[in-house]
Amino acid sequence: MKVLVVDDNRDAADSLALLLRMKGHAATAAYGGREAVAAADADKPDVVLLDIGMPQMSGYDVVRELRHHSRAPRPRIYALTAFTQVSDRVAAKQAGFDGHLSKPVDLDALLELLR
Repeated sequence: MKVLVVDDNRDAADSLALLLRMKGHAATAAYGGREAVAAADADKPDVVLLDIGMPQMSGYDVVRELRHHSRAPRPRIYALTAFTQVSDRVAAKQAGFDGHLSKPVDLDALLELLR
């Protein structure tokens, strides 16, 4: 599975991408919104794990941008965020996310999701 991990916290993004690679996935990291859009265009990931609270271009903006363009195949995009209130989940769904994962992510649950 090709996975793009997007988080402005470089350590968090790199660590999760490394863990996913250790579990057999082709995982890469991006550290901001514009970089995430470019990486998704270039790499065509199957799944994008996207932080919401990023400077300059939020995860909401990124998911809208990714959904706005006709990309084939269309990646599944999951919010991976500390924004965990019901209103945050509703906003994520309305923005175009396929699902919502809370930080810190449960690795076993994430791996099950990727299956």
